Amino acid sequence: MVDLLGDPDIPFRFFVGDLIIRNAKGALDALLEAAETAPEENRRSIAHLLGKIGRRLDEARLAPVKKVLECVLQDEDPKTRRNAAIALGTLESESATGALIAALEAESFDWVRPSLILALGQIGGSESIAFLGDFKPECQAEVEAHVKAMDRVGGTEREPRPPIRTLGAERLIELHCAPGQEGLLCDAIKRSVGERPSVVQNGAVRVRLQELIDLQQIRTWREWLVCVGERPIDADSVDRVGLDLLADGLALVSEIYREDPLTRYRLEIRGKSVSHRQRKRRIKVWSEGLKARAPAYVNSPSHYEVETRILLAKTKVGVFLKLTEEADSRFGYRVQDVPASMHPAVAAGVVAHSRPVSKGRVLDPFCGCGTLLFERAQCSTAAGHLVGSDISGSAIDAARTNLRQFEDLPLRFRRGDVGSVTHDGPFDELISNLPYGIRTGSHQKNIASYAALFDRLSEWLKPEARLTLVTQEIEMMTRLFRDRRDVHLDDVARVDVGGLQPGVFKGCYGQKK
Repeated sequence: MVDLLGDPDIPFRFFVGDLIIRNAKGALDALLEAAETAPEENRRSIAHLLGKIGRRLDEARLAPVKKVLECVLQDEDPKTRRNAAIALGTLESESATGALIAALEAESFDWVRPSLILALGQIGGSESIAFLGDFKPECQAEVEAHVKAMDRVGGTEREPRPPIRTLGAERLIELHCAPGQEGLLCDAIKRSVGERPSVVQNGAVRVRLQELIDLQQIRTWREWLVCVGERPIDADSVDRVGLDLLADGLALVSEIYREDPLTRYRLEIRGKSVSHRQRKRRIKVWSEGLKARAPAYVNSPSHYEVETRILLAKTKVGVFLKLTEEADSRFGYRVQDVPASMHPAVAAGVVAHSRPVSKGRVLDPFCGCGTLLFERAQCSTAAGHLVGSDISGSAIDAARTNLRQFEDLPLRFRRGDVGSVTHDGPFDELISNLPYGIRTGSHQKNIASYAALFDRLSEWLKPEARLTLVTQEIEMMTRLFRDRRDVHLDDVARVDVGGLQPGVFKGCYGQKK
Protein backbone atom coordinates (compact mmCIF):
# COMPACT_ATOMS: atom_id res chain seq x y z
CA MET A 1 0.00 0.00 0.00
CA VAL A 2 2.94 2.35 0.69
CA ASP A 3 3.87 2.10 -3.01
CA LEU A 4 0.54 3.74 -3.91
CA LEU A 5 1.37 6.97 -2.05
CA GLY A 6 2.98 8.32 -5.21
CA ASP A 7 -0.04 7.70 -7.43
CA PRO A 8 -0.70 10.67 -9.78
CA ASP A 9 -4.42 10.67 -8.87
CA ILE A 10 -4.38 12.98 -5.84
CA PRO A 11 -7.81 12.00 -4.41
CA PHE A 12 -6.77 8.34 -4.64
CA ARG A 13 -3.52 9.18 -2.87
CA PHE A 14 -5.51 10.81 -0.05
CA PHE A 15 -7.70 7.70 0.11
CA VAL A 16 -4.62 5.47 0.48
CA GLY A 17 -3.24 7.76 3.17
CA ASP A 18 -6.50 7.51 5.15
CA LEU A 19 -6.36 3.71 4.92
CA ILE A 20 -2.77 3.69 6.18
CA ILE A 21 -3.68 5.93 9.14
CA ARG A 22 -6.55 3.59 10.06
CA ASN A 23 -4.14 0.64 9.93
CA ALA A 24 -1.32 2.56 11.58
CA LYS A 25 0.21 -0.27 13.59
CA GLY A 26 0.33 -2.63 10.65
CA ALA A 27 1.72 -0.03 8.25
CA LEU A 28 4.26 1.67 10.51
CA ASP A 29 7.21 -0.63 9.83
CA ALA A 30 6.71 -0.35 6.07
CA LEU A 31 6.55 3.46 6.30
CA LEU A 32 9.74 3.65 8.37
CA GLU A 33 11.57 1.35 5.98
CA ALA A 34 10.53 3.36 2.91
CA ALA A 35 10.92 6.87 4.39
CA GLU A 36 14.46 7.39 3.06
CA THR A 37 14.50 5.10 0.00
CA ALA A 38 11.09 5.40 -1.70
CA PRO A 39 10.53 7.61 -4.78
CA GLU A 40 10.24 11.34 -4.18
CA GLU A 41 6.42 11.65 -4.19
CA ASN A 42 6.14 8.68 -1.83
CA ARG A 43 8.70 10.13 0.59
CA ARG A 44 6.73 13.36 0.82
CA SER A 45 3.55 11.48 1.73
CA ILE A 46 5.39 9.20 4.17
CA ALA A 47 6.84 12.14 6.12
CA HIS A 48 3.36 13.68 6.32
CA LEU A 49 1.76 10.41 7.48
CA LEU A 50 4.40 9.72 10.12
CA GLY A 51 3.42 12.96 11.82
CA LYS A 52 -0.25 11.95 11.89
CA ILE A 53 0.40 8.36 12.97
CA GLY A 54 2.97 9.37 15.58
CA ARG A 55 0.33 11.15 17.66
CA ARG A 56 -1.37 7.78 18.25
CA LEU A 57 1.74 5.89 19.40
CA ASP A 58 3.16 5.27 22.85
CA GLU A 59 6.66 6.54 23.61
CA ALA A 60 8.38 3.25 22.76
CA ARG A 61 6.83 3.05 19.30
CA LEU A 62 7.25 6.79 18.76
CA ALA A 63 11.04 6.79 19.27
CA PRO A 64 11.94 5.24 15.87
CA VAL A 65 9.44 7.57 14.15
CA LYS A 66 11.21 10.63 15.57
CA LYS A 67 14.60 9.21 14.63
CA VAL A 68 13.56 8.62 11.02
CA LEU A 69 11.98 12.08 10.72
CA GLU A 70 15.18 13.69 12.02
CA CYS A 71 17.09 11.88 9.26
CA VAL A 72 14.52 12.96 6.67
CA LEU A 73 15.26 16.61 7.56
CA GLN A 74 18.37 16.05 5.39
CA ASP A 75 16.43 14.58 2.43
CA GLU A 76 17.45 15.83 -1.03
CA ASP A 77 13.83 16.83 -1.77
CA PRO A 78 12.82 20.17 -0.16
CA LYS A 79 9.10 19.25 0.09
CA THR A 80 10.02 16.09 2.00
CA ARG A 81 12.23 18.14 4.35
CA ARG A 82 9.39 20.56 4.95
CA ASN A 83 6.91 17.74 5.69
CA ALA A 84 9.39 16.20 8.13
CA ALA A 85 9.71 19.53 9.97
CA ILE A 86 5.93 19.89 10.17
CA ALA A 87 5.64 16.32 11.48
CA LEU A 88 8.25 16.85 14.20
CA GLY A 89 6.50 20.04 15.26
CA THR A 90 3.18 18.19 15.41
CA LEU A 91 4.77 15.52 17.61
CA GLU A 92 6.32 18.24 19.84
CA SER A 93 9.52 16.22 19.91
CA GLU A 94 11.90 18.16 22.15
CA SER A 95 14.66 15.65 21.38
CA ALA A 96 14.53 16.84 17.76
CA THR A 97 15.34 20.47 18.63
CA GLY A 98 19.01 20.17 17.77
CA ALA A 99 18.27 18.49 14.46
CA LEU A 100 15.73 21.18 13.54
CA ILE A 101 18.15 23.99 14.39
CA ALA A 102 20.88 22.35 12.32
CA ALA A 103 18.45 21.87 9.44
CA LEU A 104 17.37 25.53 9.61
CA GLU A 105 20.96 26.74 9.56
CA ALA A 106 21.67 24.58 6.49
CA GLU A 107 18.38 25.14 4.63
CA SER A 108 18.63 27.30 1.49
CA PHE A 109 15.00 27.09 0.28
CA ASP A 110 13.08 30.16 1.49
CA TRP A 111 9.74 28.31 1.50
CA VAL A 112 11.06 25.45 3.69
CA ARG A 113 12.65 27.58 6.42
CA PRO A 114 9.36 28.93 7.91
CA SER A 115 8.20 25.36 8.62
CA LEU A 116 11.39 24.69 10.58
CA ILE A 117 10.87 27.89 12.59
CA LEU A 118 7.25 27.00 13.35
CA ALA A 119 8.26 23.48 14.42
CA LEU A 120 10.68 24.92 16.98
CA GLY A 121 7.87 27.10 18.31
CA GLN A 122 5.56 24.10 18.64
CA ILE A 123 8.19 22.08 20.48
CA GLY A 124 9.26 24.81 22.88
CA GLY A 125 11.73 23.97 25.62
CA SER A 126 14.75 25.95 26.76
CA GLU A 127 16.89 25.16 23.69
CA SER A 128 14.19 26.29 21.24
CA ILE A 129 13.40 29.42 23.26
CA ALA A 130 17.06 30.44 23.42
CA PHE A 131 17.56 29.87 19.69
CA LEU A 132 14.37 31.69 18.67
CA GLY A 133 15.24 34.62 20.93
CA ASP A 134 18.48 35.21 19.02
CA PHE A 135 17.18 34.25 15.57
CA LYS A 136 17.11 36.96 12.87
CA PRO A 137 14.47 36.37 10.17
CA GLU A 138 15.61 37.12 6.64
CA CYS A 139 12.37 37.46 4.67
CA GLN A 140 8.69 38.25 5.28
CA ALA A 141 7.64 34.59 5.50
CA GLU A 142 10.29 33.99 8.16
CA VAL A 143 9.20 37.07 10.09
CA GLU A 144 5.61 35.82 10.20
CA ALA A 145 6.70 32.31 11.23
CA HIS A 146 9.02 33.73 13.89
CA VAL A 147 6.28 35.89 15.39
CA LYS A 148 3.99 32.84 15.65
CA ALA A 149 6.78 30.72 17.12
CA MET A 150 7.70 33.36 19.71
CA ASP A 151 4.06 33.77 20.63
CA ARG A 152 3.81 29.99 21.09
CA VAL A 153 6.78 29.88 23.48
CA GLY A 154 5.73 33.01 25.35
CA GLY A 155 7.75 35.60 23.44
CA THR A 156 6.65 39.10 22.56
CA GLU A 157 4.75 39.85 19.39
CA ARG A 158 5.60 42.84 17.24
CA GLU A 159 4.01 46.05 18.33
CA PRO A 160 1.53 47.46 15.80
CA ARG A 161 2.55 50.62 14.02
CA PRO A 162 0.58 53.81 14.36
CA PRO A 163 -2.07 53.90 11.63
CA ILE A 164 -1.02 55.92 8.61
CA ARG A 165 -3.52 58.50 7.30
CA THR A 166 -1.24 60.95 5.50
CA LEU A 167 2.27 60.91 4.09
CA GLY A 168 2.82 64.57 4.97
CA ALA A 169 3.58 65.48 1.36
CA GLU A 170 2.86 64.02 -2.05
CA ARG A 171 4.84 60.79 -2.50
CA LEU A 172 5.19 58.19 -5.24
CA ILE A 173 3.22 55.09 -4.22
CA GLU A 174 3.41 51.61 -5.75
CA LEU A 175 0.28 49.46 -5.40
CA HIS A 176 0.34 45.73 -6.03
CA CYS A 177 -2.53 43.68 -7.45
CA ALA A 178 -2.96 40.31 -9.12
CA PRO A 179 -1.19 40.32 -12.51
CA GLY A 180 -3.90 40.77 -15.11
CA GLN A 181 -5.93 43.22 -12.99
CA GLU A 182 -3.74 46.29 -13.47
CA GLY A 183 -6.31 48.01 -15.70
CA LEU A 184 -9.09 47.50 -13.15
CA LEU A 185 -6.88 48.93 -10.40
CA CYS A 186 -5.94 51.93 -12.55
CA ASP A 187 -9.62 52.65 -13.26
CA ALA A 188 -10.49 52.45 -9.55
CA ILE A 189 -7.64 54.77 -8.56
CA LYS A 190 -8.66 57.27 -11.24
CA ARG A 191 -12.23 57.32 -9.89
CA SER A 192 -11.05 57.67 -6.29
CA VAL A 193 -8.17 60.15 -6.46
CA GLY A 194 -8.61 61.74 -9.89
CA GLU A 195 -5.23 60.71 -11.28
CA ARG A 196 -4.62 57.72 -13.53
CA PRO A 197 -1.59 55.68 -12.44
CA SER A 198 1.15 54.32 -14.66
CA VAL A 199 1.59 50.56 -14.98
CA VAL A 200 5.12 49.63 -13.90
CA GLN A 201 5.12 45.87 -14.46
CA ASN A 202 2.92 42.81 -14.05
CA GLY A 203 0.87 43.38 -10.91
CA ALA A 204 2.15 46.87 -10.01
CA VAL A 205 0.98 50.42 -10.69
CA ARG A 206 2.28 53.78 -9.44
CA VAL A 207 0.57 57.03 -8.53
CA ARG A 208 1.48 60.15 -6.53
CA LEU A 209 -0.53 60.54 -3.29
CA GLN A 210 -0.49 62.41 -0.01
CA GLU A 211 -3.72 61.45 1.76
CA LEU A 212 -4.27 57.71 2.11
CA ILE A 213 -7.92 57.59 3.12
CA ASP A 214 -9.02 57.06 -0.50
CA LEU A 215 -7.04 53.82 -0.74
CA GLN A 216 -9.47 52.08 1.64
CA GLN A 217 -12.23 52.69 -0.90
CA ILE A 218 -10.29 50.75 -3.56
CA ARG A 219 -10.67 47.01 -3.16
CA THR A 220 -8.38 45.58 -5.85
CA TRP A 221 -4.91 46.33 -4.40
CA ARG A 222 -3.16 43.80 -2.17
CA GLU A 223 -0.48 46.04 -0.64
CA TRP A 224 1.05 49.47 -1.16
CA LEU A 225 4.60 50.74 -0.77
CA VAL A 226 6.26 54.16 -0.72
CA CYS A 227 8.88 54.37 -3.48
CA VAL A 228 12.19 55.68 -2.12
CA GLY A 229 14.20 55.38 -5.33
CA GLU A 230 15.78 53.15 -7.96
CA ARG A 231 19.33 53.40 -9.28
CA PRO A 232 21.62 51.49 -11.65
CA ILE A 233 24.36 49.35 -10.10
CA ASP A 234 27.23 47.06 -10.95
CA ALA A 235 29.17 44.59 -8.82
CA ASP A 236 31.42 47.33 -7.45
CA SER A 237 28.72 49.87 -6.58
CA VAL A 238 25.86 47.74 -5.23
CA ASP A 239 26.85 48.03 -1.55
CA ARG A 240 27.33 51.80 -1.68
CA VAL A 241 24.26 52.60 -3.79
CA GLY A 242 22.04 50.28 -1.78
CA LEU A 243 23.17 51.88 1.49
CA ASP A 244 22.51 55.38 0.13
CA LEU A 245 18.95 54.44 -0.83
CA LEU A 246 18.30 52.75 2.53
CA ALA A 247 19.51 55.84 4.39
CA ASP A 248 17.21 57.96 2.22
CA GLY A 249 14.36 55.59 3.09
CA LEU A 250 14.85 55.94 6.85
CA ALA A 251 15.11 59.72 6.46
CA LEU A 252 11.75 59.58 4.69
CA VAL A 253 10.32 57.56 7.59
CA SER A 254 11.46 60.34 9.93
CA GLU A 255 9.56 62.90 7.82
CA ILE A 256 6.36 60.86 7.72
CA TYR A 257 6.44 60.02 11.44
CA ARG A 258 7.79 63.40 12.59
CA GLU A 259 5.39 63.69 15.55
CA ASP A 260 5.57 60.05 16.65
CA PRO A 261 9.00 58.73 15.62
CA LEU A 262 9.67 55.11 14.81
CA THR A 263 12.95 53.45 15.75
CA ARG A 264 12.87 49.79 14.63
CA TYR A 265 13.19 48.59 11.04
CA ARG A 266 13.90 45.38 9.18
CA LEU A 267 15.50 44.74 5.81
CA GLU A 268 13.65 42.58 3.28
CA ILE A 269 15.70 41.72 0.19
CA ARG A 270 13.92 40.33 -2.86
CA GLY A 271 15.24 39.33 -6.25
CA LYS A 272 15.21 36.23 -8.43
CA SER A 273 19.00 36.15 -8.72
CA VAL A 274 19.69 36.64 -4.98
CA SER A 275 20.78 33.48 -3.19
CA HIS A 276 20.21 32.78 0.49
CA ARG A 277 23.92 33.36 1.20
CA GLN A 278 23.98 36.64 -0.74
CA ARG A 279 20.90 37.84 1.11
CA LYS A 280 22.51 37.20 4.49
CA ARG A 281 25.70 39.04 3.48
CA ARG A 282 23.84 42.06 2.08
CA ILE A 283 21.68 42.39 5.20
CA LYS A 284 24.79 42.33 7.39
CA VAL A 285 26.63 44.91 5.26
CA TRP A 286 23.70 47.31 4.98
CA SER A 287 22.52 47.06 8.60
CA GLU A 288 26.09 47.78 9.78
CA GLY A 289 26.28 50.76 7.43
CA LEU A 290 22.97 52.15 8.68
CA LYS A 291 24.27 52.24 12.26
CA ALA A 292 26.43 55.19 11.23
CA ARG A 293 24.10 56.73 8.63
CA ALA A 294 20.86 56.48 10.65
CA PRO A 295 21.84 56.01 14.33
CA ALA A 296 18.30 56.68 15.59
CA TYR A 297 17.14 53.42 13.99
CA VAL A 298 17.74 49.84 15.11
CA ASN A 299 17.67 46.78 12.87
CA SER A 300 15.05 44.63 14.63
CA PRO A 301 13.91 41.88 12.23
CA SER A 302 11.50 40.25 14.69
CA HIS A 303 9.95 43.32 16.32
CA TYR A 304 10.03 46.02 13.67
CA GLU A 305 7.89 49.06 12.97
CA VAL A 306 8.77 49.68 9.33
CA GLU A 307 9.91 47.36 6.56
CA THR A 308 12.54 48.61 4.13
CA ARG A 309 12.15 46.42 1.06
CA ILE A 310 15.05 46.12 -1.37
CA LEU A 311 14.46 44.84 -4.92
CA LEU A 312 17.85 43.70 -6.15
CA ALA A 313 18.61 42.87 -9.78
CA LYS A 314 21.93 42.51 -11.60
CA THR A 315 21.90 46.06 -12.94
CA LYS A 316 19.44 47.92 -10.68
CA VAL A 317 18.48 48.30 -7.03
CA GLY A 318 15.24 49.78 -5.71
CA VAL A 319 14.18 50.60 -2.15
CA PHE A 320 10.58 50.82 -0.92
CA LEU A 321 8.90 51.37 2.46
CA LYS A 322 6.04 49.28 3.73
CA LEU A 323 4.19 51.52 6.18
CA THR A 324 0.93 49.65 6.74
CA GLU A 325 0.96 46.53 8.85
CA GLU A 326 -2.28 46.69 10.80
CA ALA A 327 -5.18 44.52 9.58
CA ASP A 328 -6.64 45.77 6.32
CA SER A 329 -10.08 47.14 7.20
CA ARG A 330 -11.40 46.39 3.70
CA PHE A 331 -11.58 42.64 4.24
CA GLY A 332 -12.30 42.30 7.93
CA TYR A 333 -15.32 40.13 7.15
CA ARG A 334 -13.16 37.15 6.14
CA VAL A 335 -12.47 35.63 9.52
CA GLN A 336 -12.53 32.10 8.06
CA ASP A 337 -11.49 30.71 4.71
CA VAL A 338 -10.93 27.33 3.04
CA PRO A 339 -7.99 25.93 1.03
CA ALA A 340 -7.54 27.58 -2.38
CA SER A 341 -9.84 30.48 -1.46
CA MET A 342 -9.53 33.47 -3.77
CA HIS A 343 -7.88 36.52 -2.20
CA PRO A 344 -10.55 39.19 -1.57
CA ALA A 345 -8.64 41.77 -3.64
CA VAL A 346 -8.60 39.38 -6.61
CA ALA A 347 -12.29 38.65 -6.06
CA ALA A 348 -13.04 42.38 -6.07
CA GLY A 349 -11.33 42.62 -9.44
CA VAL A 350 -13.34 39.71 -10.84
CA VAL A 351 -16.55 41.41 -9.66
CA ALA A 352 -15.53 44.71 -11.26
CA HIS A 353 -14.87 42.85 -14.52
CA SER A 354 -18.26 41.10 -14.44
CA ARG A 355 -20.53 44.04 -15.42
CA PRO A 356 -22.79 43.86 -12.32
CA VAL A 357 -26.54 44.38 -12.73
CA SER A 358 -28.12 47.06 -10.53
CA LYS A 359 -30.36 45.41 -7.91
CA GLY A 360 -29.62 42.08 -9.59
CA ARG A 361 -30.14 38.66 -8.02
CA VAL A 362 -26.75 36.90 -7.88
CA LEU A 363 -25.87 33.18 -7.63
CA ASP A 364 -22.56 31.42 -6.90
CA PRO A 365 -22.98 27.60 -6.99
CA PHE A 366 -19.32 26.95 -5.99
CA CYS A 367 -19.13 29.65 -3.32
CA GLY A 368 -16.48 28.25 -0.95
CA CYS A 369 -16.23 30.64 2.01
CA GLY A 370 -18.26 33.24 0.10
CA THR A 371 -15.55 35.70 -0.96
CA LEU A 372 -16.92 36.50 -4.44
CA LEU A 373 -20.41 37.08 -3.07
CA PHE A 374 -19.17 39.28 -0.22
CA GLU A 375 -17.21 41.38 -2.71
CA ARG A 376 -20.25 41.54 -5.01
CA ALA A 377 -22.33 42.74 -2.04
CA GLN A 378 -19.89 45.62 -1.48
CA CYS A 379 -19.67 46.61 -5.15
CA SER A 380 -20.78 50.16 -6.00
CA THR A 381 -23.48 48.59 -8.21
CA ALA A 382 -25.76 47.28 -5.47
CA ALA A 383 -27.12 43.73 -5.63
CA GLY A 384 -30.69 42.85 -4.77
CA HIS A 385 -30.22 39.38 -3.32
CA LEU A 386 -27.28 36.96 -3.22
CA VAL A 387 -27.23 33.16 -2.87
CA GLY A 388 -24.30 30.79 -2.52
CA SER A 389 -24.00 27.02 -2.38
CA ASP A 390 -21.15 24.52 -2.12
CA ILE A 391 -20.82 20.76 -1.74
CA SER A 392 -18.41 21.22 1.18
CA GLY A 393 -19.95 21.53 4.62
CA SER A 394 -16.82 23.14 6.05
CA ALA A 395 -16.89 25.77 3.28
CA ILE A 396 -20.52 26.64 4.04
CA ASP A 397 -19.74 26.82 7.76
CA ALA A 398 -16.92 29.27 6.99
CA ALA A 399 -19.19 31.32 4.71
CA ARG A 400 -21.87 31.58 7.39
CA THR A 401 -19.27 32.61 9.97
CA ASN A 402 -18.10 35.37 7.63
CA LEU A 403 -21.70 36.42 7.01
CA ARG A 404 -22.10 37.13 10.73
CA GLN A 405 -19.62 40.00 10.33
CA PHE A 406 -22.35 41.94 8.48
CA GLU A 407 -25.73 43.26 9.57
CA ASP A 408 -28.76 42.60 7.36
CA LEU A 409 -26.81 41.57 4.26
CA PRO A 410 -29.24 40.01 1.71
CA LEU A 411 -27.08 36.89 1.35
CA ARG A 412 -27.87 33.25 2.09
CA PHE A 413 -25.80 30.06 1.91
CA ARG A 414 -26.84 26.44 1.57
CA ARG A 415 -24.97 23.17 1.21
CA GLY A 416 -25.44 21.16 -1.97
CA ASP A 417 -23.81 19.71 -5.06
CA VAL A 418 -24.16 21.69 -8.28
CA GLY A 419 -26.05 18.81 -9.90
CA SER A 420 -28.76 18.51 -7.25
CA VAL A 421 -28.97 21.67 -5.13
CA THR A 422 -32.15 23.72 -5.51
CA HIS A 423 -32.17 27.49 -5.91
CA ASP A 424 -35.13 29.82 -6.26
CA GLY A 425 -34.39 31.58 -9.53
CA PRO A 426 -34.31 33.29 -11.80
CA PHE A 427 -31.02 35.13 -11.28
CA ASP A 428 -29.56 38.10 -13.14
CA GLU A 429 -25.93 37.12 -12.54
CA LEU A 430 -23.97 33.92 -11.98
CA ILE A 431 -20.43 34.53 -10.77
CA SER A 432 -18.20 31.72 -9.54
CA ASN A 433 -14.63 30.53 -8.97
CA LEU A 434 -15.00 26.99 -10.31
CA PRO A 435 -13.12 23.97 -8.91
CA TYR A 436 -9.71 23.34 -10.46
CA GLY A 437 -6.21 22.40 -9.34
CA ILE A 438 -5.93 21.38 -5.69
CA ARG A 439 -9.59 22.22 -5.11
CA THR A 440 -10.57 19.06 -7.01
CA GLY A 441 -7.47 17.04 -7.88
CA SER A 442 -9.16 15.43 -10.89
CA HIS A 443 -9.83 16.69 -14.40
CA GLN A 444 -12.51 14.01 -14.77
CA LYS A 445 -14.44 15.43 -11.82
CA ASN A 446 -14.28 18.86 -13.41
CA ILE A 447 -15.77 17.54 -16.65
CA ALA A 448 -18.79 16.25 -14.74
CA SER A 449 -19.30 19.27 -12.49
CA TYR A 450 -18.84 21.83 -15.28
CA ALA A 451 -21.34 19.98 -17.48
CA ALA A 452 -23.79 19.85 -14.56
CA LEU A 453 -23.44 23.61 -14.08
CA PHE A 454 -24.24 24.40 -17.71
CA ASP A 455 -27.13 21.92 -17.74
CA ARG A 456 -28.78 23.84 -14.90
CA LEU A 457 -28.47 27.34 -16.29
CA SER A 458 -31.95 27.12 -17.82
CA GLU A 459 -33.42 26.52 -14.33
CA TRP A 460 -31.50 29.28 -12.62
CA LEU A 461 -30.98 32.21 -14.99
CA LYS A 462 -33.02 34.86 -16.73
CA PRO A 463 -32.51 35.36 -20.47
CA GLU A 464 -29.42 37.55 -21.00
CA ALA A 465 -28.22 36.90 -17.44
CA ARG A 466 -24.54 37.71 -16.94
CA LEU A 467 -22.03 34.85 -16.55
CA THR A 468 -18.59 35.29 -14.96
CA LEU A 469 -16.68 32.04 -14.47
CA VAL A 470 -13.09 31.68 -13.22
CA THR A 471 -11.21 28.48 -14.05
CA GLN A 472 -7.85 27.03 -15.01
CA GLU A 473 -9.68 24.58 -17.29
CA ILE A 474 -9.31 26.95 -20.25
CA GLU A 475 -9.84 24.46 -23.08
CA MET A 476 -12.86 22.80 -21.49
CA MET A 477 -14.58 26.10 -20.68
CA THR A 478 -13.88 27.47 -24.17
CA ARG A 479 -15.38 24.33 -25.67
CA LEU A 480 -18.50 24.55 -23.49
CA PHE A 481 -19.17 28.13 -24.57
CA ARG A 482 -18.49 27.22 -28.20
CA ASP A 483 -20.60 24.05 -28.40
CA ARG A 484 -23.66 25.04 -26.39
CA ARG A 485 -26.44 27.02 -28.02
CA ASP A 486 -27.66 28.71 -24.83
CA VAL A 487 -24.57 30.73 -23.85
CA HIS A 488 -22.52 33.54 -25.44
CA LEU A 489 -18.85 34.21 -24.64
CA ASP A 490 -17.89 37.90 -24.69
CA ASP A 491 -14.26 37.78 -23.61
CA VAL A 492 -11.65 35.90 -21.58
CA ALA A 493 -9.22 37.72 -19.30
CA ARG A 494 -6.28 36.08 -17.54
CA VAL A 495 -5.31 36.73 -13.93
CA ASP A 496 -2.37 35.40 -11.92
CA VAL A 497 -3.54 33.61 -8.75
CA GLY A 498 -0.80 32.06 -6.66
CA GLY A 499 1.27 31.11 -9.70
CA LEU A 500 -1.69 29.77 -11.68
CA GLN A 501 -3.22 31.81 -14.49
CA PRO A 502 -6.92 30.97 -14.67
CA GLY A 503 -9.20 32.54 -17.23
CA VAL A 504 -12.04 34.88 -16.27
CA PHE A 505 -14.77 33.95 -18.76
CA LYS A 506 -17.35 36.69 -19.21
CA GLY A 507 -20.52 35.97 -21.18
CA CYS A 508 -24.29 35.74 -20.95
CA TYR A 509 -27.07 33.19 -21.00
CA GLY A 510 -29.49 33.04 -23.92
CA GLN A 511 -29.99 31.40 -27.31
CA LYS A 512 -27.33 32.19 -29.91
CA LYS A 513 -28.64 33.89 -33.02
